[in-house]
Amino acid sequence: MILEYYTAIIMLSVFAMLTMLLCLRSTCSLSKKERRFFCLEFCTIALAALCEWAGVMLQGAGPATRDLHIAVKVIELSAAPFAGLLVSWTLEPRRNRILSVILIANACLEFISAFTGFIFHVDSQSTYFHGDFYWIYTGAYAISILYTLWMVLKTARKNQSQGAGFVICTIVFLFGGILIQAVNSELRVDYLVLAITAIMLFCYTQAVTHQTDALTGLLNRRGFENYITRVDEPCLILSFDVNHFKQINDTYGHAQGDECLKLTGHALKEVYGKYGKCFR
Repeated sequence: MILEYYTAIIMLSVFAMLTMLLCLRSTCSLSKKERRFFCLEFCTIALAALCEWAGVMLQGAGPATRDLHIAVKVIELSAAPFAGLLVSWTLEPRRNRILSVILIANACLEFISAFTGFIFHVDSQSTYFHGDFYWIYTGAYAISILYTLWMVLKTARKNQSQGAGFVICTIVFLFGGILIQAVNSELRVDYLVLAITAIMLFCYTQAVTHQTDALTGLLNRRGFENYITRVDEPCLILSFDVNHFKQINDTYGHAQGDECLKLTGHALKEVYGKYGKCFR
């Protein structure tokens, strides 16, 4: 009964990721880069989940399945930590090379472990065991998740979003699912939790995109008007004009005009960082 329940969880998780891939095809608010990384994110989770499920099905299945069992564990343990990295790539234009190197190194070590067994081992009867250095995988996974948390919170602050509480609860939800499986390995809910977390972060990214001006990073008109309808305390609204902005476009071109707007947006966000709710 437990095995059937676990199979249902994995298949539902994979189906959810496939559904999100279809959702991406009809999404116009995300950039090409963001769509590509979310696509990789959903595919990575689905692949890792299927590999974990295959490993469970092959547990103790006999010598004939040992090589296949090793292959699916190498893929799972290499792919899973990349889930967090792919989320961070949708939020930060510049990729984190240090984290990329860590995760690539983890994938290489998983491959080496297929022959040496120092991270994981599959015996002659196709039974899977953790090795003495299994902490390498858990460490890479934890670093990936923590970096994702930091990047999402950084993006929330950068875009003046009030969704920091939502993001924190989402990451707590993810760690809760991982902790449940760490305490009781029979309760394999990690990939279901990871799939739900990916969907939550996708929704968060969509919400930020809809309420943020892509050029300046400030609230767009829709986001601003929705925000002020919720203000129920004394506040000050500053209104200003960029002098001779049209002349900048006419003289130097619209590209330089865009750079001027970016600098203005950056300056306003610096003020927001100092005065908080006094300025938005």
